[in-house]
Amino acid sequence: MLEYDDAKCIVHKRSMTPTSIKRIEAFLGKENVTVIDTPDSFCLNAVIDGAHLITHTLSDPSLKGKLESLTNRKVKEVDTSEFENSGGSVRCMTLDIHM
Repeated sequence: MLEYDDAKCIVHKRSMTPTSIKRIEAFLGKENVTVIDTPDSFCLNAVIDGAHLITHTLSDPSLKGKLESLTNRKVKEVDTSEFENSGGSVRCMTLDIHM
């Protein structure tokens, strides 16, 4: 799941159960939840940085335009292939500090 706004997110269809997706839709409002289904399992393992969505090198070229349209942000792709070998990608390489 990628949260790209205070009340909007994109959910990968195969990342959670249909019941869980319905709960998210009930909480945020169905109009604020976009469900996608793509073989690119790391596409939402991303970070929002102002006007940019930073994600791994997308395996589906049409996905870039779709993500840009949904989030209203420019997609920046980075090569995380070595990190993906251990099961992670862009978001997994961040550290959130809350004070």
